[in-house]
Amino acid sequence: ALMHYLDPKNVELFTSMKVFSEAEMKSRRDIRMENYCKVMKIEALTMIEMAEKQFIPAMSKYGKLLADTIASKKAVCTTLDCTFEEKTLTRLSELTAVAYEKVCDLKAHMGKLAEMKKDFIGSAFFIKDEIIPCMNALRAAVDEAETICASEYWPVPTYGEILFSVK
Repeated sequence: ALMHYLDPKNVELFTSMKVFSEAEMKSRRDIRMENYCKVMKIEALTMIEMAEKQFIPAMSKYGKLLADTIASKKAVCTTLDCTFEEKTLTRLSELTAVAYEKVCDLKAHMGKLAEMKKDFIGSAFFIKDEIIPCMNALRAAVDEAETICASEYWPVPTYGEILFSVK
């Protein structure tokens, strides 16, 4: 919507009613674009940090537990059923790989965004077209992993705990 803030009909409306001058409208649009870019940069950097320091390590740690359980069962008796552990480990491994890939992609996109410096309009479109889809894909992988990992391995409260543990 901010891209249409300076459309001629909008400028005419605000200037004719003496609400804002055209320069004031441009300034307001630019400030809002800059604020959007800064907020999204903070969100993306926070997401990278949480994924790298909390979620991916938790996924890996729980995956190790599953792998150790499979190995232990097979060491005791090669015919023991490990279906749950194997399927869960396989899916968790896939999600960990996706999360890692999306973190790497997000870091690369953040590097490109940093090169855009003060071009807040270009940055806003880059965020919309490149960074947000990458963040969404990372979130989807982490959200699914949350449903797979044992709660004692998950580093933050789960959605269920937040919604249903009001005291």
